[in-house]
Amino acid sequence: MKKASWGKRRIAYIVDTIIFYIVLLSPILFRIGSLITFAISLVVALTLLLCKDAIKGRSIGKRILGLYVRDYNDWDAVPKIRKLIQRNAPIYGWFLWDIMHSGDDNGRHYGDKRANTIVLERY
Repeated sequence: MKKASWGKRRIAYIVDTIIFYIVLLSPILFRIGSLITFAISLVVALTLLLCKDAIKGRSIGKRILGLYVRDYNDWDAVPKIRKLIQRNAPIYGWFLWDIMHSGDDNGRHYGDKRANTIVLERY
């Protein structure tokens, strides 16, 4: 595996963000609106956002693009769920994305550094 490119990471983020908004806005889209329904969809959407990499270190966007979140010290190890939530917690919206995902020389953004993770892709 090699370090994931910035472009692939960005596309994966866009796919995951679209899924987040579909879940969040589904009560409005399907006209099953009430404040309780919207509150439930908000909780589900935020849970998806925080836990998006929980299944084998891959979100839906990462699966599509062949990306993986791995422990920075052991590229074969999938980080524990606690680290994956910690990694995704700083993602608040588009306006912070560019700052947080500017990355270092290893392509690690703020959340990766915090959780000691890295995003990799297959050769």
